[in-house]
Amino acid sequence: MLTFTELKAHVTYIHGNRSDISTYVGVWVNWAYKWCWNKLQNRGMHAAEDVSTGNCVAAQKYIGVPSGTFAVLRVIVNSVVLEKRPWDEYAKIQTWPSAAPTKYYIWGSSIFFDTAPDDTYAYSIYRIKNLTELSGASDTMSIPEAFETAVISQAAAYGYRALNLPQDFSTWFTSAKI
Repeated sequence: MLTFTELKAHVTYIHGNRSDISTYVGVWVNWAYKWCWNKLQNRGMHAAEDVSTGNCVAAQKYIGVPSGTFAVLRVIVNSVVLEKRPWDEYAKIQTWPSAAPTKYYIWGSSIFFDTAPDDTYAYSIYRIKNLTELSGASDTMSIPEAFETAVISQAAAYGYRALNLPQDFSTWFTSAKI
């Protein structure tokens, strides 16, 4: 995955290594990154997965959704993939047996289990992180690597639009396919 610095270098190169655009290239890259991220979400595709791990402790019926989470894809506890169930089903549970969880429910910023864990269990939460703008030199995008070219092309198009070069804008904009 290309870093923010490398993405900016590609766009700068496309624009002929002009020094007068250096303060704008990062903005164009972030615009293009947001454009691509939104396109992926709107087409039912996911950005790159991230995994958060931790331990759920005995008798605690919930864990927190990791901060910066756009969507929880799946939860694994004690090496078992839990079944996601609707919240209204959880609300009907009257007693919680003491056992390893088999189902989970999401409400707000918490993931609730169908049982009260009877021991401490390791968990993994597979998720899509929220989009955060690239700012640090080593920041990378949270989209699949296959879409880097589209982001670079779109960023180049934004640059040509800002420079009022419509023919170049059109060329790069139409090449930014997702």
